[in-house]
Parts: sequence; structure tokens; C-alpha cells
Amino acid sequence: MEKTTVHWTINFPPIPVCRRRKRAWYDTILGGTGTVLGISNTVDGEMIRTMLSNTGRYSSRALHQVGEWMPSALVGQVQNADLWKHQFKWELTLWNETYDALKNLSHIGNWTTCALQTLHAEAQRDRFQRIMTTGNYHDWKNVWNVSVSLWLRLFSERTVCNQTVCTGYWIQYNVTEPKVVCKYQVLPVITTRGYWFLHIDGEWFEPTTNTTYNVNMCDTTDRGMACTLQIGHANPCLTDSEVALCDWTHEPSREMLWQVGPHTLCVATMTQNPQLPSVPFTGCLTNVYLWHWQNMTYRLTNYTVAQQMTTVQWDVLKSPWKLSLERFRGALERSTELRQLIESHASNVTSLMVSTLVASGEVKHAAKLVQQSSAHHWWDIFSGMSVTARRTLVPPLILLIATIAVFTLCNLFTCIYVRRIRNEVNWIVYNRMT
Repeated sequence: MEKTTVHWTINFPPIPVCRRRKRAWYDTILGGTGTVLGISNTVDGEMIRTMLSNTGRYSSRALHQVGEWMPSALVGQVQNADLWKHQFKWELTLWNETYDALKNLSHIGNWTTCALQTLHAEAQRDRFQRIMTTGNYHDWKNVWNVSVSLWLRLFSERTVCNQTVCTGYWIQYNVTEPKVVCKYQVLPVITTRGYWFLHIDGEWFEPTTNTTYNVNMCDTTDRGMACTLQIGHANPCLTDSEVALCDWTHEPSREMLWQVGPHTLCVATMTQNPQLPSVPFTGCLTNVYLWHWQNMTYRLTNYTVAQQMTTVQWDVLKSPWKLSLERFRGALERSTELRQLIESHASNVTSLMVSTLVASGEVKHAAKLVQQSSAHHWWDIFSGMSVTARRTLVPPLILLIATIAVFTLCNLFTCIYVRRIRNEVNWIVYNRMT
């Protein structure tokens, strides 16, 4: 497996700043005045247009009157020329004002375009920063065009972004030998002297090789756990070997049940129950929806609390393999050495770790391990169930309590004696004075 760390840095292009000249106080006044004048100009232009149309309409009449009243026709022509001259000036003014209006509209359009471009650029930058800081594997692969065959480990919480730059990194693995491992449950081996739990290193189990793995040092990726240096544990107790060195934890018999999957319940008990095929029973039951146990009813859900897998996922991912430890039950039951170990710790230990060497179906050697769960209580010193109480004739704490009691009684008697003597002395002194 090849491990590669990829560092990345993205520099955002500068976003253009849309600047518009700020209006002064007199611009507001002039703007309002211009609006009023514009309206007046529009009305005036309409009146001029009407007047010009009337001028053309009655031109023949004007010429006729000029011919009747004026000594020369030159005066009428001069008046007409003046009218046309003023008309051209008005039209030129109208075109200039139209040009100014279109120029202002052009500025407004340019500013609007710049504002939209700025919004679009900021939206793209915000979207990129959001993707880089949320840790969505699908989005990361699309942004960086990462091959689907690579396993990714993201560090979105370490991505640093500001208005101009974004930096971060990820780790990708090129996995060449993937292995499918499963979570497993260790059920106890039931004997007349209690439950025996087999010790297995690692929390994940590979069914094809009966090898267990510890993934505490592995990295979590989008495709599973990536382990660069990982060696499985081959437990001899999970093989068909005639000789096996197995470590066990012995516990007293009790009722045990736990849900390991959707409507899947594991049970270990020595009590008769109508829902069990036989007693003692240790195993798992499927398609369990309601479970009646000791005057209580349990309703099983369609998912597991630890893995949050639905029924469909459980049907696909659950391991169909099952390893039986039944071959050790007879050896643990018949071993005299184990019985003596259990009896020697029955009074002060509730959970005992034992290492056994099993050969040909018999326990050849048994030894107590260091770890054990004590059942001591403070009142055990009075019942003789502590370790010290069994080794001495009188427990040290009992001896200490007796000594304290003796001194307390001595102090009490001394106080009573002193009080009596003081009263007698006071009486004698009183009699002599009287």
C-alpha cells in the first residue's frame, strides 16, 4: 500500500470593486430640479410640436395675408426662416438630452454588470471554502479530480481560508491488498462452575483465515480502514489444532443478553425459557422482535446502536461464519486444577483470568493470570473473607478496634474517678468553712 500526502494552495483572483461616484448634497437638489425641468421640457416640446404643425397647416394663409398687407414678400420668408432655425435648435437640444440619458443608462448597465460579476465570484469562492471545510469525500474527489480507486483521508478541520487564499492537505492511499474484516462477538462457554470467556486479541475478524486485527493504529478513509503496518493475530484456539494455549476469563453464572444486529439477539443463560430450544444455552437468535425475560418485555429495533446499520445493510454486511468453542467445554468441565483455582478465589474474586494448555481434549496445565476483579467489601474483615483475615489468627483491623475500645473504656473510668474525687474534696472544704 502506497501512502501519499498531498498539500494544496488556492489563490483566489482579485474580485473587482464596483465604484460609483458618491453624490454630493447639491447633486440631490440638482437631480430633483433636473427631473422637474425634464418634465417641463417634455411638455414644452409637445407644445412646440403642436405649434410647428399649426405653422405648416396655416402657411398658405400666412402667405396670403402677407401678400395682402405687406409691401413685399421678403418679410414673410424671413419669418419662416426664423421659425425653421428655432425648430432645428430645439431638435438639436432634444438629441443632446437623449444622448445624455442614454449615456447614463449605459453607466447604470455597466455598474449592474460589475455587481453581478462580483456576486458570482464571491459565490464561487464561498462554495469552494464550504466544500474544503466540510469534509465531503464525493465533493473533494470532484473538485480535485481524484481517482475513485484511491482511498482518501481528509483533514477539513485543518483547512485555512481567508479572502485571498486557501491552504490544506489530504492523504491518499493506493491499496493493493484489501481485506474484509468483521466485528465479532465472543459468547461464553457454559459449564457447571460458571461462564468461560475466551480472550481474543483485536476487535475485527477475518473469516477466511480466522485472523483477528486491531485497527486502533489505522486511519479512517472513505473506503474503510487503511493500515500501513498491520499484522494479524492468529489465535490457536480458533484453529483445529490439538494443542492450544488459551486464555480465559471465568465469571459466575448469570443471565446475559445483548443485541448485535437488526432483530438479532445473543443469549447466554442457564435458566429455562420457552423461547430457547434448550438449556443451558449460548448463541444468537435471528428474527426476534419481542423478547420476554424475567417479567420484562424487550422490543428489538431494526438497527444496531453501535454500527447504526439498517436491516438491508445488516443482510449484506453481516458475517455468515460461526466458530464454535464447544470442543473446550468438556476440558474446562473436567479439569480438577481449574476447579481448585475457582474454589480458592470464590470468596473474594468475581472475575478470574486463567491461562490453560489444552491438548487432546484435556487441560494439561492451568495458571492464574495477574488481572482479576475483586469482590471485597469493607465489612469482609468481620466475616473473615479478606485475604489478611484468612492468614492471621486475629485480623489486624479487629485487633486495632479492640485496642481502641480498651483505651476508650480506660479514659471513661478515669473521668468518672476524677469527678468523684473532686466532689468529695469540695464537700470536705465546704464542711470546714461552715
